Amino acid sequence: MTKLEALRKQKGWTQREVAERLHISGSIISQVEKGFRKAYPKLMRRLAEVFEVEVSDLFEDDGTPKLLEEDYIVLPVRR
Repeated sequence: MTKLEALRKQKGWTQREVAERLHISGSIISQVEKGFRKAYPKLMRRLAEVFEVEVSDLFEDDGTPKLLEEDYIVLPVRR
């Protein structure tokens, strides 16, 4: 799960509600949350404003959404 999706759910908002706040299509929010679409800089700033966080809390430098730490997979290294 991305941090964006977690914050949205924490606030009890649907993807459609977030999209309506930003005056964009709900499918854009869905695609960004799932990582199918990178967020452009203006969208990153607007999402950060809506969720009252910094852009760097939600996105990597290249616009891909950040994952929650529990979603990272740690693989053992064989020596």
